[in-house]
Amino acid sequence: MSSSPHKTAEQIAAELAALQAIKPSLPPESDWGDDISAAVDAQIAVLRDRLTLNEVYEAYQGCTYTLHRALRAHFWAAGKLAPLAYSPAKMWASTLTADDQLPPPAPAAADAMEQQIQAKGADVAPRVTVADVEANIASEHCFTAADGVAGSHAQVVGGQVGIAAHESPQALGMLTICVLVLRNGFTVTGESACASPENFNADIGRQVARANAINKIWPLMGYELRSKLGALKP
Repeated sequence: MSSSPHKTAEQIAAELAALQAIKPSLPPESDWGDDISAAVDAQIAVLRDRLTLNEVYEAYQGCTYTLHRALRAHFWAAGKLAPLAYSPAKMWASTLTADDQLPPPAPAAADAMEQQIQAKGADVAPRVTVADVEANIASEHCFTAADGVAGSHAQVVGGQVGIAAHESPQALGMLTICVLVLRNGFTVTGESACASPENFNADIGRQVARANAINKIWPLMGYELRSKLGALKP
């Protein structure tokens, strides 16, 4: 599948209008504290000012979340995304329900289990808790496989950063990856794939991918705790 051509001035103008229209409907921050308003503003600036890839990196490299969104706007305008890939505004729209807001998240299974453990008195000895797992996360990074492929084709020529022509199947835009960096430097990953493009929701993809990554931390911390407890025995 080949990439679509560069967007026309009319297409970019329409996308700018769509971004400006949807921004008031979006929450200012994501569930992870990411600045959504800043990310939308970055995309608007990229399209309005026709920022080069090098300028995008220079302007937004201080925040990974905003940089990823700014890069997506640049790749979309440059025709580097798959032909059926969501535009920036459509991707934001995919995070909203018909009521223009995300439904309140249901209690996490881990939280529900934690409440049950405490209620039944099964917490009288050292153990790994939900709080322990969350506290062990130094940083987290969510992106789609399409974002990763585009970044892997970045090239520096004459001091300028550019993206080499490449194919990006639509399916890559529906595969969400979450990388959790633990405090000791070890990393765990989680993925979320969507079978039908019509059902893709960026926020849900991030939540599922993060939950799958979290599930990989429990056995690691359980093993570490068991080793420490074993070392205390005579």
